[in-house]
Amino acid sequence: MQKRCEDKQNGRIAFSRPLILSYTYKSMLGYLLFLSEVNSLSTKSHTIMEVINEAKRYIDNARGFLRDNARKEGGIYQDSKYVKIAGHTAYSGVLIALDAVLPEKGSRKSVEWYQKELSTIDKRVLAHFMNVYHHLHIGMGYDGDPNAKMATIGLQDADKIIHWVETRLEKKTSR
Repeated sequence: MQKRCEDKQNGRIAFSRPLILSYTYKSMLGYLLFLSEVNSLSTKSHTIMEVINEAKRYIDNARGFLRDNARKEGGIYQDSKYVKIAGHTAYSGVLIALDAVLPEKGSRKSVEWYQKELSTIDKRVLAHFMNVYHHLHIGMGYDGDPNAKMATIGLQDADKIIHWVETRLEKKTSR
């Protein structure tokens, strides 16, 4: 349970939850509106380049986790914790990029929804997405598969998807 503490003199609201620090706001409504803005990443509130750069940043962070923390020896990563973190991070970056080009859906999206949408647009990208799903999300993210070749293939496919989204969005805006 969160404990709410108010500093009436400075208008500061702080919560005891470790991820939420203190923010200066006059009301709880302002705080909630701030959180909804921070958590939403869409082409409506961000430029195309911001979305693409954010997706690329996720992929770079995943590579950093593998390079700096997972300790590769002989083609095998030694620390499955960082392999899992890298897999989930890279997969999230791909979803951020795809969400910029696919139609909006009101509820939570499933892998089947992404498959269906991509199958109507581009079969090659669908194949890359399925590789990313199996290698990064399932293999690395959940199973912690330490195979460095699998990570490389998944990250290359993630780069291809982000590049595809970038060129598609650039063509759409240049019309």
